[in-house]
Amino acid sequence: MSRPKIELPFDNLDKFLLGISLLSALGLILLPAIYYDALPDKIPMHFNGKGEVDRYGSKSELWMLPVIGSCLLALLWGISRVPHTFNYAVKITPENAAKQYGWSVKLMRVLAAIIGFGLVFIVWEIIKTALGHNEGLSSFFLPTFLAAIFGSIGYFLGKSLKK
Repeated sequence: MSRPKIELPFDNLDKFLLGISLLSALGLILLPAIYYDALPDKIPMHFNGKGEVDRYGSKSELWMLPVIGSCLLALLWGISRVPHTFNYAVKITPENAAKQYGWSVKLMRVLAAIIGFGLVFIVWEIIKTALGHNEGLSSFFLPTFLAAIFGSIGYFLGKSLKK
């Protein structure tokens, strides 16, 4: 059984989320580019759950986050264009397709914005820590980041399951 393909409107929230995603991708590239020469050869590359540095690496490794982050943002925005291919918790019918697709597309775009913003924050904290302005990542970052991601998933899943 094939699902209906529906053209969903691109509203103001979508424009806002796209803006955050694009600014995040730009920040992921610009921050390392601006600060690269000022960074020491060894910089913090991983933080534990408390936000303490638990691995150092070459400053060239800092470019992995912009590459991975930009690809992830592009992937999330790309797949948001094909909601008829997603798995859903409810059966998709012509009557509910627009609403179900709408919620799933919003979820992908919200996740892209959250992840993009989070990655920019991590890159910024790596740079500040490497330059001696910080001692590590804030201990509030991980719980806040995870709450934003799983809170968004829960919110949109709840919307999807409502009759």
